Amino acid sequence: MLIFMKNAKKILGKDEALSVIRYHAGRAYVSNRYSCIWVEDASGGEGTFDLQSNLMCENAAMPNYDKLLPPIIGSEPYTIVCANEFTEFLAAMKPVNACTPKKQIATLLLVWRMDGLTAYMRSAKMDVRYRFSSMSTNIENGQTFYAAFDARRLSDLVDYFRQRTAPVRFYPPVRKYVPLRMEVDTELISAVPAGGLIAPLTRFEEELFADVIPDKAE
Repeated sequence: MLIFMKNAKKILGKDEALSVIRYHAGRAYVSNRYSCIWVEDASGGEGTFDLQSNLMCENAAMPNYDKLLPPIIGSEPYTIVCANEFTEFLAAMKPVNACTPKKQIATLLLVWRMDGLTAYMRSAKMDVRYRFSSMSTNIENGQTFYAAFDARRLSDLVDYFRQRTAPVRFYPPVRKYVPLRMEVDTELISAVPAGGLIAPLTRFEEELFADVIPDKAE
């Protein structure tokens, strides 16, 4: 819970989101319009807690987290990101974020294939690629999933999982505009259940990634 609280303000600070923690069905959530993080909570609380007033909010609207994060049934495709890879991944994203003007989106493309997950970060001046070490699960040979994300926003979630020091499953958006879902893999290691999600970019410069986007690659 300490790691969750440490990262809550970073997520809530985006776009002047309300400074609240929402408790629902044994989890604590913080979210903005684009992303959220959560952690298992044993307090039994239910409702919305205002961090500024330190009081529960009466009649506050609760996002439909059950719809955003439906139960995992086991057949979903995913790739495991090992704990030590989060630091390397953040280091790979850092120059892209730094060199992209603040008013522009630093685009990052994630591509899932049977042989693993690869991140591509490109601009007119750089071409950065990071290949994760794990093979994918529930992805057949020749099957590919991809989606683009705001690298700055994604960095906040990656840093949250880096601090948790546990392997994390990256579930690809299997349909257009479905968020990227990330969850600590508690089957591989004894760890507190935690996760997050982030919405993909609806528009990005596809021509920069034409050689790796499945329907555009030759």
